[in-house]
Amino acid sequence: MKRIFFAALCTTVVAALVTGQFDWDPARFSASPGRVVGEWVGTVLPTFAAGSIVGSIVYWVRRRSSNPWKGALAAVITCLILEALSIMAG
Repeated sequence: MKRIFFAALCTTVVAALVTGQFDWDPARFSASPGRVVGEWVGTVLPTFAAGSIVGSIVYWVRRRSSNPWKGALAAVITCLILEALSIMAG
């Protein structure tokens, strides 16, 4: 189960780093560091949650399988699809 959350977290963070808009203005960050971090976490959290939920469902469905990574691929695919949809929508 930990592998699902790890896979979803890694995929979400990498996708956010690749697709995110980072305008690191030191004045903006020093004036409001909570807002800058909140903007980044606010975009990562829903994708991570959706990937974790889908991965957990697949893990539960395939609970008798001997594959230790069951559900992790579903979490990764879900995160990538959600990131692609957010890019197309934005």
